Amino acid sequence: MADNLIRVTCKVYLQLLTPLGVETWEARGAVSIINLAFGSANMARHLISCKKDNRLESGLDHYPITTLLALELPPQSQQQRQQRRNWKKMDQDGVAAGAEHLP
Repeated sequence: MADNLIRVTCKVYLQLLTPLGVETWEARGAVSIINLAFGSANMARHLISCKKDNRLESGLDHYPITTLLALELPPQSQQQRQQRRNWKKMDQDGVAAGAEHLP
């Protein structure tokens, strides 16, 4: 199973975001590293932290992992900021026709 995970992550160019050695599972006196976070190279460049987060403890044998990324939204043009929907000009017949197949 580990070989499949390695093959797939390499095939789609994912990188491990979870730091090496972070124990993510504990049961019956044993610990393991089984909850892993992966991301693209771009995500890895924006990684602030990826760590076990005891504040989210749920009582399960898996430890919660929090991943924090520094992401920025692309700048919007003045037109995009001012653009609003005009519901009064909506093509009501077109919307009704497009929704006919919905349950």
